[in-house]
Amino acid sequence: MAMAASVLPLNWAAADLHDHLGLIPLHRIRLYPPLGTAALADVLTVQAQENRFFNYRFAICLTGQDGGGSKDRVA
Repeated sequence: MAMAASVLPLNWAAADLHDHLGLIPLHRIRLYPPLGTAALADVLTVQAQENRFFNYRFAICLTGQDGGGSKDRVA
């Protein structure tokens, strides 16, 4: 199975991603689906499996907000 191409720059480090996402807490950034490759369908699948809310930003699946921080938009 071919891996989806990431929309993130190849030379980025974790700090670059964290800055790009607006310094949201690291515990909210999911590693699956792979960073920069998530589609809305992936997020909805994970959301249904775990029975909790997830956000989708820059092709990255984020766990639901835990009460503080900036609001994420839902795609």
